[in-house]
Amino acid sequence: MSDPPPELAPLLRHLPPAPDETALLDGFTAWAQAEGIELYPAQEDAIFELIAGSNVILKTPTGSGKSLVAAAAHFIGLGRDLRSVYTAPIKALVSEKFFQLCRQFGSDLVGMITGDGSINADAPIICCTAEILANWALRDGPRTAVDIVIADEFHFYADPQRGWAWQLPMLELPHCQFLLMSATLGPTRFFEDELTRRTGRDTALVASTQRPVPLDFEYRTSTLHRSIEDLVQSGRAPIYLVHFTQREATEAAQSYISLDPLTKDEKQQVKDIIGGFRFDSPFGKGLRRFLVAGIGVHHAGLLPKYRLLVERLAQAGLLKIICGTDTLGVGVNVPIRSVLFTQLCKYDGSSVRILRVREFQQIAGRAGRRGFDDRGDVWVQAPEHVVVNQQAAQKAAEDAKKRKVVKKKAPERGYAHWSEDTFERLVNGEPEPLTSSFDVNHQMVMSLLDRPADPQLGDGCAAVRRLLTDNHEPRRRQRQHIRRAIAIYRSLVDAGLLEFPTEPDELGRRVRVDFDLQDDFALHQPLSLWALEAISHLDREFDVEVRPPPSAPRRRDTAHEHAEPVSGGAFAALADLVLDDGEPPPQPTREESAHEVRNNLTRSQEEGSGEGEPEVRTVAAETGGDFDRALAVVTIIEAVQETPAVVVNAQLRKAKDALMSEMKSSGVEYEERMERLAKVEPPRPMKEWMYADFNEFRRHHPWVEGDTVKPKSIVRDMFERAMTFGEYTDHYGLKQSEGVLLRYLSDVYKGLTQNVPAEAGNAELDDIAHWLGTLVRSVDSSLLDEWERLQHPDADAAPVRPPSAADAEAGVDITSDRRAFRTMVRNLAFGWVQDLAKGRRPAGVADGLDVHAAMAGYWDEYDSIEIDGDARHASRFEFDASTGRVVQTIHDPDGHDEWRLVGEVDLAQSVAEDRLVASLTAVVGP
Repeated sequence: MSDPPPELAPLLRHLPPAPDETALLDGFTAWAQAEGIELYPAQEDAIFELIAGSNVILKTPTGSGKSLVAAAAHFIGLGRDLRSVYTAPIKALVSEKFFQLCRQFGSDLVGMITGDGSINADAPIICCTAEILANWALRDGPRTAVDIVIADEFHFYADPQRGWAWQLPMLELPHCQFLLMSATLGPTRFFEDELTRRTGRDTALVASTQRPVPLDFEYRTSTLHRSIEDLVQSGRAPIYLVHFTQREATEAAQSYISLDPLTKDEKQQVKDIIGGFRFDSPFGKGLRRFLVAGIGVHHAGLLPKYRLLVERLAQAGLLKIICGTDTLGVGVNVPIRSVLFTQLCKYDGSSVRILRVREFQQIAGRAGRRGFDDRGDVWVQAPEHVVVNQQAAQKAAEDAKKRKVVKKKAPERGYAHWSEDTFERLVNGEPEPLTSSFDVNHQMVMSLLDRPADPQLGDGCAAVRRLLTDNHEPRRRQRQHIRRAIAIYRSLVDAGLLEFPTEPDELGRRVRVDFDLQDDFALHQPLSLWALEAISHLDREFDVEVRPPPSAPRRRDTAHEHAEPVSGGAFAALADLVLDDGEPPPQPTREESAHEVRNNLTRSQEEGSGEGEPEVRTVAAETGGDFDRALAVVTIIEAVQETPAVVVNAQLRKAKDALMSEMKSSGVEYEERMERLAKVEPPRPMKEWMYADFNEFRRHHPWVEGDTVKPKSIVRDMFERAMTFGEYTDHYGLKQSEGVLLRYLSDVYKGLTQNVPAEAGNAELDDIAHWLGTLVRSVDSSLLDEWERLQHPDADAAPVRPPSAADAEAGVDITSDRRAFRTMVRNLAFGWVQDLAKGRRPAGVADGLDVHAAMAGYWDEYDSIEIDGDARHASRFEFDASTGRVVQTIHDPDGHDEWRLVGEVDLAQSVAEDRLVASLTAVVGP
């Protein structure tokens, strides 16, 4: 490897030829001095311990240079020819560190892996999300090709949904040296002892409360608007205004434009930076107006490209007020002078509660910019009704006649009371102890069972046993996990996802994942196994040939194709997990069994699904053919995804508005209107079939406990409406939640590509998946292939840089992916057929075409139009991509198929408007 220019990899150039402790320390400190960085005592202590080979728990405030200690760990790893991995909870932070390390060490030595893709995955320095490393450790265990683990934001260890990913590397990678970092760890004695016990290394706690930029705290009883004015006018911007809902954050941004905090020159700088950026989603125009005024918005509802732009402008000091949610507390590098909490309570999904000490301090720690500010400010607003009542009381005190008529303002809904005492407790309190959030799922068990055998540690069943009995959970919860693992194992055997060679294979395995599954097959969702079974049940309903897409990668093994089916010995080894205490395998308790029966009965009664086999298999009555089977698979995959409530609520609101308008125009009485509105639901195709199928599944898989399928139609709804992302967002009024919708679409896309076995696919499903992936990339590539432009970086030509506004200027040509665009056109054309079949005027009818008159001859001969799967067959659709001409054959009840709808796609306008622009131009009969 040739030496990179010094400006591209300055830290790499200080790497010593010999990896001894003194040389490594001298090399790193020489780089720091060259960069003008003076190490703090805590940084020096942590680096000394890392060089000495110890594990380090770094417990220092935000802004105290933990990233520099992480860089030292990578430096030490390179010097000793060791592989180091940096993990973080969110992809935005992973990508930020990736670019930073590329600048320090050179892009050829740094790689990045997220759930959406990878770049340079074999590099000696890797940046990835915590789940990536955890799954890596599950698959390979102590053989995992990692030597140094740097776990940032380690307080996520206690996160109920994701904490397992921070715990698992400690359990499965005893050969590694660990650096755990967070500003809000709380008590750490358990982790110090645990790391030493498992790795055999000393573990050093490096803790400090010294902040490079001290913070001043203040409890405010003025109005929120007055507090913001005071901060701006006193030169204490940029300000992060903390809300706890996305809607409140966006509405706040609009209300502060009038403050006009930017100078004329600063406004011009903003315009120069965003000049070519494509604000092409419904929310984009409003965001542009905010940014030009120096106001930012930052929350999970934004498209990733918008969040990146807000962060870039903030780093340039061009946003004076940023209205956001608590998402900024997770390590993203947005420099803030002051943090202003609008409240100290939040809704956590089940109830409204006061912030925890860790949550408050994590956000408050963002205040104060090192190198820019001498001090930072953290202000907290008193409850709004308290402020209003105090002001009213003061005003009344000035007028004795009005003192008795003061009416107190009540608190808003969704309120938990806080006071100045609450504020003091949060400022001065110690973060709560981190508690284990270990969990077991299908993917974990599959990864462990598929692990190569080890002469000392045994096979995959032994790995399952070891992990479930030697983790950080109390024994009671360990037994619950063991019970669940046994049930999962049985379900994997029943589903045919495991193979049992008669002799150990070349990796020493007696149990392994089915070789006929595609390489990226995964069961990440809790109900993914039900989805797998439900898709197989569809095969009984659709009389079609199921065939794998030709491009699907396959795992093949010819050495053991005639292996025996189920190995009782392997299952016994797994079931023996519960014998450590000399007790028999646990069975479901009476309460658990009653809970299962009650769930089944309740669901059956609510949905009227019944319990007989004919009731379960009824989807074919509504659908048929390749295309409808593909839509059914999409519906099943959607049913196992988390429900984006904001989208489903918008669908429900839209349906109710349409019904209300129809009832009012028809003169329906008020009582009947209310009764009918109460029965309206968002679109949930195949609802009864899925509930009934899941009830059958749950009877044989009690481990699902309280889980249930969540029927919904978002991807399918968008597809059947032939809408683009922007059109769908506009249709349902989702412009403040574009990021939520995009993440959901991305999750469904991953589900279609990872959860559906290749042999269960067909060409129609492959087209839908391709269309969906293209749609997500066209909206914002950040979620699927944000870093694809770096697949072949020229490290000698220019430094790797983060994506900028200029990267978005060219945009995406909607017609460039011919396959996805053809799918969109085909969907639109069949929509014309559906409209005619239901007596509606098709959308986009060309001027001069009288559809009613043109179809008169058809209706004279036939009384209906077929819209089943056969009617949608590809043979009835033609599209000339060079001219834009569309022909859709109408499938009549007698099968003559002599009538056609002719349309035209305006290719140039489609590119210009970034959406499908087409019109129905003619109806042609025999």
